[in-house]
Amino acid sequence: MKSQQLDRGFFLILGLSVFLAGCGKSNEKATFPVKGVVKFEGKPLEFGSVVFVPKGGGPTAQANIAPDGSYELGSYSLTDGAVPGTHQVMILADKPAGTGAGALPEDVIKKPTGGNVSVIPEKFADLTNSGLEVTVKSQPNTVNFALSKKSGEVQVVDSAP
Repeated sequence: MKSQQLDRGFFLILGLSVFLAGCGKSNEKATFPVKGVVKFEGKPLEFGSVVFVPKGGGPTAQANIAPDGSYELGSYSLTDGAVPGTHQVMILADKPAGTGAGALPEDVIKKPTGGNVSVIPEKFADLTNSGLEVTVKSQPNTVNFALSKKSGEVQVVDSAP
């Protein structure tokens, strides 16, 4: 009985190993570095996330925003970049309600008790309504975002040699 359990366990682990070996880098699309800075009302956004979703399909790239507003995207690993092509972008910057200044008044009114509030307009967290679109080139990319309560602007810094 115990021998059969060990045999099944061995074959389960062997099967998983073969399956996972087939899910390696051979299926990954090429990515290119993407980094930049996110600012809100002229000041670095101190926390949050940036998400790039390719319009032509492929892996989503994302990054956490550092306290200085900087980010560096990753698709398959933390900082490997994004696939080339046009991407819709969303930026999220939520914090728990009642955790000090920074939340927009309309968010505090919408969520007076508990939950998270966005410190930037919620439209930037909506992929279809953010108005943020970026083309990632097959080279290192620097993409900065200047957000305000009314609009968002994308600044692509040409890093071609």
